[in-house]
Amino acid sequence: MSNISSTTTLQQNNSLITSQIDDELLILDSRTGEYFKIDSVGLSIWKLLTEPTEVQQLLDQLVEDFEVEEEQCKADTLPFIEMLVEKEYLLTV
Repeated sequence: MSNISSTTTLQQNNSLITSQIDDELLILDSRTGEYFKIDSVGLSIWKLLTEPTEVQQLLDQLVEDFEVEEEQCKADTLPFIEMLVEKEYLLTV
C-alpha cells in the first residue's frame, strides 16, 4: 500500500492513453495493455490532478464540489488515489 499523506503531491502520469466517454474516463496503460475505467467522481479527481497538486488541496476541492464532510471525502478518496499510485497512473512529485 502506498504511503499517501495530506502533503503528498500527485500528478497524472502523462504517458498513459486516456479517453473521456460521457462522464467516464478510459485509461490504457500501454506498458501492460491494461484498460481501466474511472467513473464520474474518479474523473473529477483525475481532472484536478492535471498539474501537481497536494492531497489536501485535492480533498478541499472535492469537499467543496461534492458538499461532503472532509472525513468522509478522505475515507472515500485516499484508497482510490493509493490504488492509482500503485498502478502508476498517478505519480508522486
